[in-house]
Amino acid sequence: MRTRRLAQFVGIVVVNLALPHFTFPYVHRFINEHPYWDRRRRAVEEERGLYQFPPLKTDQ
Repeated sequence: MRTRRLAQFVGIVVVNLALPHFTFPYVHRFINEHPYWDRRRRAVEEERGLYQFPPLKTDQ
């Protein structure tokens, strides 16, 4: 009985360490590409004057 509990505990620890490690890039990309964050980033850039709309023509 003790070995089974120990095995379950070790299994849970391994899964909890491995799962975020493998899913992080996909979750990160999903969050980053979500339109809400795009709007949020653009709003922050506009506040700081980093982003102008319409974009300035620099090739004149």
